[in-house]
Amino acid sequence: MRMKTIVVVGICLALLTFAALGKGANRERFEGEGLQITFLEEPSEYTISADAECWVRHGWGRSETYGQPGANSRFLHETGWVIVGGGYFKLFINGDEVKMNFRHYTDPLDTPGHYEMNCDWYVQFPAGYFVAGETYELTAEWGERNPRNSVQSIGVPYRVTRWLHISP
Repeated sequence: MRMKTIVVVGICLALLTFAALGKGANRERFEGEGLQITFLEEPSEYTISADAECWVRHGWGRSETYGQPGANSRFLHETGWVIVGGGYFKLFINGDEVKMNFRHYTDPLDTPGHYEMNCDWYVQFPAGYFVAGETYELTAEWGERNPRNSVQSIGVPYRVTRWLHISP
């Protein structure tokens, strides 16, 4: 009887795990309201009114992998692309870390069993979040938890700063 209970519990845990993994797959990218503040392109300074909304979305993308957990392709090691789960994105406003939401999504590739996985961290700032007349320093940081998979071409961690001026 005990063995039967263990098997049933094990099957239930496996089903819950697959259901949770499935919920994270193939989601649409977050698109916020108002002005998008980006860190990989110009401009380096933004001006918005105090009653305007704005948002940030950044992360890691184009991690080619296989349909099996833990599989690493030669492509990943040769190019240095980060394996999803190893990289992170953080946002700081005036030196204080902002709590970010997380989403990952997948896109199938031409080769069966291969897909491209992307990880995004995002936050929506509502109207009135920033104080009129103030200037804010927004710093983005991309980093790597596993040095074996670091992105050699940009160095890790990688930081970019933007300035947000709030008009009355």
